[in-house]
Amino acid sequence: MLWFFLLACANTPDAPESFLSKSPDQQIGTTGSGNSEQAGFSPGANVSVDGVAHQADWDDGDTFSYVDAASQKKIKARLSGFNTLESYGPVHRWGDWTGDELYWLAKKAGERAQKGQWRCEVISNNCGYGRICVACPDLQKVLLEEGLAHLFSMDEEADEAMQAVQQKAQEAGAGMWAKGVPTQLVTSLHSLDEREGQTQTYNRLISTKTGLSTKLKHAETFEACSWVCPTDSCMLYVPYSSRYGENQAECLQVKAP
Repeated sequence: MLWFFLLACANTPDAPESFLSKSPDQQIGTTGSGNSEQAGFSPGANVSVDGVAHQADWDDGDTFSYVDAASQKKIKARLSGFNTLESYGPVHRWGDWTGDELYWLAKKAGERAQKGQWRCEVISNNCGYGRICVACPDLQKVLLEEGLAHLFSMDEEADEAMQAVQQKAQEAGAGMWAKGVPTQLVTSLHSLDEREGQTQTYNRLISTKTGLSTKLKHAETFEACSWVCPTDSCMLYVPYSSRYGENQAECLQVKAP
């Protein structure tokens, strides 16, 4: 899950009223415990997009891809309304959590999504980087309940019903909230030297109460593999070029749980 990809797609059009105007209970589909045929899913399918079932591969808890049966093209999707923790390394930290502990929680979000069956609707065919944006309220509710995701909205506070779900998870200490709830989560960092000639950049912070995101503008340059704490949560700064493959930074190595 890449912070740059998240930002490109978080500001999405509203989903169809017939879908999102339902209560959270009405929006919930089968989440892996029911009969797939009765739920409208063909055997092996785990995602229904606009009523068509697919076998999806999950990168993490808020992005997936599938092969369209008609065109045989790979479709990539970004989910709207919430965010899971970054899973390219142990890059989050707050309270008494270690980066490694939060990394394994981030991995659990993708595993939870892969095991369930989720009904989704397309809300935009242009989510940046060749992806579609989809709304999957059933998955959103489950991940929020289990503390494997947090609300994420670009322009306004998140839906009140979903805020209530997240607040209940926080009060119960579920998932990522087991060791306290920071006021804001830092979800992306930008160093001033990422772009030549710029005089200002920003870090992105998300309210753990409303899900509303803000840009904290600054003119700082960060060293690779340094912890940055612009609020009561921290994030490890790792340039994109050092996140994957042979050039992966040593600070992204994860200890076994």
